[in-house]
Amino acid sequence: MNSSSTAKTILFWISIVFLGVMLWKLVSTNASQAREDEPSYSLLMAKIDAGEIKEVTMYLSPNSYELKGEYSKPQNQKFRAIIAKENSPEVTKALRDKAVQVKVQEVRSGDWVLILLNAAPLILLVGLVLDAADAIRRKQGIELWQVPRAVAFRAAEEGHVQGRRRDGRGQGRAAGNY
Repeated sequence: MNSSSTAKTILFWISIVFLGVMLWKLVSTNASQAREDEPSYSLLMAKIDAGEIKEVTMYLSPNSYELKGEYSKPQNQKFRAIIAKENSPEVTKALRDKAVQVKVQEVRSGDWVLILLNAAPLILLVGLVLDAADAIRRKQGIELWQVPRAVAFRAAEEGHVQGRRRDGRGQGRAAGNY
């Protein structure tokens, strides 16, 4: 086994492990999101007024705010709500009045690192397919050119190429051999 084949085998297994980890992250993220409560705006305001909110992170986007947080009752119960940008001052004031810990983060759209990470499995798959196609083409090229090359080499050794011998002199024509 040569070093190129070993490198390709190692790269293949690394890509399999990488894709497995990505799939596990995708499944585990969806499972955790399924356990999150998604209250309506009025229910969220009622829970804020009742003092049942422990902490909130506000993700700012141009038209709306996404609130992710945790209830104080029941423990470790998470929630996620989307509110209109116009309603944010009212929600923020209610959270401040109840002494809820509020964090604010801006959502960045078009983050190139995020796009690259999401496209990495596709890029890896395309690279593997192109490498396999190139390997098949190279193998076919070797098989197609080995036979004619061997025939040409044998003919050159025998001196039958363009009627010349190995010493470079012409053989001349035999009578009737046109």
